[in-house]
Amino acid sequence: MNFLLNINILSKTIILIIVCSLVACEKDKPISKVNDAYCPACDSCANFIKDTLGGIPRDAFELFNEQKAPCYNPLDANEFVFIKEQDSSRKSSLVKYNMFTHKETNLLENIIINGQPKWGNNGWITFINNYQICIIKADGSGFKRLTSFPYFQFPDWKNDSIIACLFTKNLSYPNYYGELNIVSGKLDTLRNKYFNLGVMNKLNEKAYTQYKGEPNITIEKKDTTIKLSNIEYDGKNEIVSISWHNNDQDIYFSKVVNGIYKINKNSYVESLIKKGCNSRSYNLLSVSPDGKKIIVERVDATLENIKLIYFKSDIYIMDIDGRNEEKVFK
Repeated sequence: MNFLLNINILSKTIILIIVCSLVACEKDKPISKVNDAYCPACDSCANFIKDTLGGIPRDAFELFNEQKAPCYNPLDANEFVFIKEQDSSRKSSLVKYNMFTHKETNLLENIIINGQPKWGNNGWITFINNYQICIIKADGSGFKRLTSFPYFQFPDWKNDSIIACLFTKNLSYPNYYGELNIVSGKLDTLRNKYFNLGVMNKLNEKAYTQYKGEPNITIEKKDTTIKLSNIEYDGKNEIVSISWHNNDQDIYFSKVVNGIYKINKNSYVESLIKKGCNSRSYNLLSVSPDGKKIIVERVDATLENIKLIYFKSDIYIMDIDGRNEEKVFK
């Protein structure tokens, strides 16, 4: 548990370093953009960064009662699953929420969940607990831990019985792409294959980054592997989440504080959808099954008393083009 807590603190420290290194809510040089991609007002960013200049040491704290890591029900655009953290133990609840009825259902409580849960067409939700693959039915029944040896990350449904994942023996190289059969328990692996932040589409095509910190997406379709861009890492453009659009052509992803983007797998054209900034970054996201909405974990940073920076995660929903951003739990 202490190891997992240290990872969480490290991730926040990385964000803190990024925040304190920026000198303004600067506009990057996007390949293309849509309306409303940039912040409507940067006053809060300007005030935030102005107070962080001068090399004053900062203490970063993550606030409690956070909502994180949403993932849509692939059969219902009104419903999603997410992680709720309520205290400093970092133990979480896995929660299902219906935006039409406003009904909130706790599926699992008092558990540490690593990363984003993934909801399958088969009515099962898969997630990682202490680097082991788990599943639970969408009604909260049938919880199972499917693995018992290290280390598994980034599970996603290839089909109703197969979970695709990344497997490593020591959280380092070599990487293995894995396919776990939830019925037989059989795990097939391919050495030196990537699936960092991996997601599958309906055509069984993969989209992923090749390593942590990378700003480029790679796809695999049939026997072809294609890197869709060749951007150099600059300290603030690390991809942290990926989601396919239901058209199986466009891939949506978030880059630390840079914002939300999409890229087309055929044209390789990358577009900025929603600009992030010093006090507002976008983390784990999911595209709705009807292709009309994005739901995302937004992390707001607040500076208090010059030396204290607070991070707070909440879930926001917006149109697929980045317009009409709205907080879900008001």
